Amino acid sequence: MEYVAQKVAASSINVEDKTFIISTVTNSDLLQKSIERVGLLNPPYLYFDSVKQYYQIVCGYRRILACVACGWQEITACVIASGTSRSELFLFSLYDNLAHRVLNPIEQALAAAKLITYFTEDMVMRDYLPLMGLHPTCKTLDHLRCLAALEPAMQDAVVNGTLHEAVAVKLANSGSEDRKVFIDLLSQVHLSVSKQEEILAHCNDIALRDGVSYRDIFYDAAVRQIVEQEKLTRSQKGDQVRARLRKNRFPRLSQREEKFLQQSKRLHLPSGVQLVPPPFFEGQTFRLQIEFDDRKALEDKTAYIMDLIKNNNFNDLLEDC
Repeated sequence: MEYVAQKVAASSINVEDKTFIISTVTNSDLLQKSIERVGLLNPPYLYFDSVKQYYQIVCGYRRILACVACGWQEITACVIASGTSRSELFLFSLYDNLAHRVLNPIEQALAAAKLITYFTEDMVMRDYLPLMGLHPTCKTLDHLRCLAALEPAMQDAVVNGTLHEAVAVKLANSGSEDRKVFIDLLSQVHLSVSKQEEILAHCNDIALRDGVSYRDIFYDAAVRQIVEQEKLTRSQKGDQVRARLRKNRFPRLSQREEKFLQQSKRLHLPSGVQLVPPPFFEGQTFRLQIEFDDRKALEDKTAYIMDLIKNNNFNDLLEDC
């Protein structure tokens, strides 16, 4: 690819034009300090759009932002020859990124979305997904399409780890307002990937059953009371919100679990003895788990269990299930 190194007025570079940009990281504080101290060691690559009459950034987006932040009026750049195809320009940008770092999920999605505008889907899957460390399948491509189509706020949440990409893809099937409310919740609580998926599943089920929106669910008084408790950590808030939504989704099961818990407490089971109810309280098969470390402990716990059969509280518990 032919190019010429020359000084370019910073004002003639359109940093808003991201035709060839896939980078989602714009924080350039350290880079700015480096440029202020030793200057620009690696010049960016630009292409002049003769129709729009400004320079597009091909490589070096963060470097240019840092130079602008330093107050530079001119930037020495490599200006790529006029007439270079847009697909060639984008591939130049992509290979430059892949040469020195691993792309995050959103950058992979943006890259795939841009590649599809230049090449066939088969070619993108076969030649370019593996370059990004991805499986060359239609499923992978659809996954990336969903991520690329999300609102910037959701993409930012995926990049900073607030929202897991698998959950983000599932959220793509929800309305924009529901997605916004879900992200707002995640900004206030901490949830693991599995808990994010569980809460999303509960929300979808409750919304379908009751004909309500995510906003109705998350702005329920009980949920807001949990989120607004200053003494709780974000993880504690997340666990309590999850428990509240599960109770909303399965009210009868939650009531039965709570009743079983209270009845179990009245049995005063010794340490190492646990009574397990039938799954979902369907059926009559209980399990009694015993832990012991010697014969004496086993004898003591066995004697207690034999007495348990005569315990009225135990019999009441069995009859209620």
